[in-house]
Amino acid sequence: MRGRMSHDSFIGILDAFDPNPPVITPNRWSEPLMLRDLRKYYRAMKQKGSEINLNTNGLLLTQDLAEFFVDIRLDSISFSIDATCKETLQKLRGTDALERLHATVHMMLEVRGTGSLPRIGTSMTLGKENEHEKDAFVANWLHHVDVVRINRMYDENFRLHRQQRVPERIPCEFLYTTMVVDFKGDVFLCCLDVYGKEKIGNVFEEGVSAIWNGERFTQIRSYHENGQYDKIPLCKNCETWSNAISTETQNGEILIRETPIMTFYNRLDRLNNWKDNRSTKALYKPEYEQIQ
Repeated sequence: MRGRMSHDSFIGILDAFDPNPPVITPNRWSEPLMLRDLRKYYRAMKQKGSEINLNTNGLLLTQDLAEFFVDIRLDSISFSIDATCKETLQKLRGTDALERLHATVHMMLEVRGTGSLPRIGTSMTLGKENEHEKDAFVANWLHHVDVVRINRMYDENFRLHRQQRVPERIPCEFLYTTMVVDFKGDVFLCCLDVYGKEKIGNVFEEGVSAIWNGERFTQIRSYHENGQYDKIPLCKNCETWSNAISTETQNGEILIRETPIMTFYNRLDRLNNWKDNRSTKALYKPEYEQIQ
């Protein structure tokens, strides 16, 4: 479904978090640079003190927009590239515009120059078509960007396509740190609920606080805390919760943070722009911040 939240409605949601502005990822299974009046919305986020982390395919990024991102001090921008050759990109994304994607990333790097923000990264989601390119992808991009992210794919039940063993299950940190809101104001259980099977409420009808502290979210959190994951069909087989459990190693000038879902290759010489928002709340007795 296509649509856009009005600017006034968007401001109302931001105001609900005052004085603790949220970290915002302004896209949900969509391309964020397609938003009309993008600058108006992004300025509002930064004026409210929010951190903005952007994931994009980069095809709509222009020189002017890159300069805008530097000007507002966008916190991070990650380019989904997924391939090292045109043939693989065509299989994965239906385009062979690899050179254009590379040029866009290098333009963003050039516009930022020696400044600290935004933190610039590239990402690859592993599948059978591109897994043989992973090492070359990481090695190439670490010469240029601040961080390279490798994602592992899910199956239709949100289980990971991989051989390694997932740790013993813990409550999902998303329930304590994340609210997914669509353009209509509908709130869903998490970002993986792409078909809206578990609608929690609507912020325009009930308010942010009433939903976050409300009966349904509280009930689902309780199910997780008591190991009753099968009570929520979306959560029953999901392995996204394991992203809260990570290990860190250092390989030369690279800091590697790895979870069962993602691996981040961070350049040590570019850690000055890294805001570590990793939550450890789900590792202990979960507590979440009440939104008043």
